[in-house]
Amino acid sequence: MRLRHHIWPTLAILSAIGLLDACHRTTETPGEGPAGADSSAFLDDSGQLYNATFDDWCRIDKVWYAYAADTTEGCRIWGSGNNGTITLGENNVTPEREFLAVTGDGKAAAKLETRFVGLLGIGKLAAGSLFTGRYLRTVGTSGAELSWGLPYSHRPRSLQGYCCYRSNPIDRSDKAHNYLKGQPDTATLQVVLADWDTPFIVRSDKGVKIDPEGDPAIIGHAMLEIAQTGDGYVAFDLAIDYRSDRQPRYLVIAASSSKYGDYFTGGTGATLWIDEFRLCY
Repeated sequence: MRLRHHIWPTLAILSAIGLLDACHRTTETPGEGPAGADSSAFLDDSGQLYNATFDDWCRIDKVWYAYAADTTEGCRIWGSGNNGTITLGENNVTPEREFLAVTGDGKAAAKLETRFVGLLGIGKLAAGSLFTGRYLRTVGTSGAELSWGLPYSHRPRSLQGYCCYRSNPIDRSDKAHNYLKGQPDTATLQVVLADWDTPFIVRSDKGVKIDPEGDPAIIGHAMLEIAQTGDGYVAFDLAIDYRSDRQPRYLVIAASSSKYGDYFTGGTGATLWIDEFRLCY
């Protein structure tokens, strides 16, 4: 098992695509989202995020969401690329109810899987991704627009939790990353604290991504690269590196089953399980 801490300027998020729709198609999750919401709506008394244990799930129009069906709008804080991959009937992020870090009645984990999304061999690779924010829309066949970040003003020391990763050799890539084929895939887990004026809008089709090293609005950051971990979960304590004493305004937590998923590069079948996240103050 190897867990590597590393600050990486390119995010390994899902560039979820609508392969059957070449126009700009909006695929928002139900409701307007938490962008301007009071953070007290999704934080409990100890400062923990709603459903950071990944126990609550629902399915709406075939799409899996990491919140309960009766959850208030302000608590629908976890987004994924499922809105893009469902175009071809795929959910890359699903509830896991058998393979868990912590067992018990009603317990679940999140399963993120890298898949080839297409028909008759025509398509692209899509990594499984889960993040605090919203999937906004699919942009043709070249990527997606995502809203990253929750209103949040605390300064946690670290993010703790459990993960398990089963890597596969990278078998699909874009031209720029063809040299990676045959190498083991790697999953990522990232935390960003920033004082942006609004949530960060990721545009994978235009290469617009968070730049942890170059964005002066970023106050704290942590990146965990996860290689093969074996057959069981391992605990992690991901320390946040603060570069300023300013107060954050937004929090991003993002996980991906393939480090280079935003470049349609990864190992088909590579799977990341995450469970029981907890912010430590």
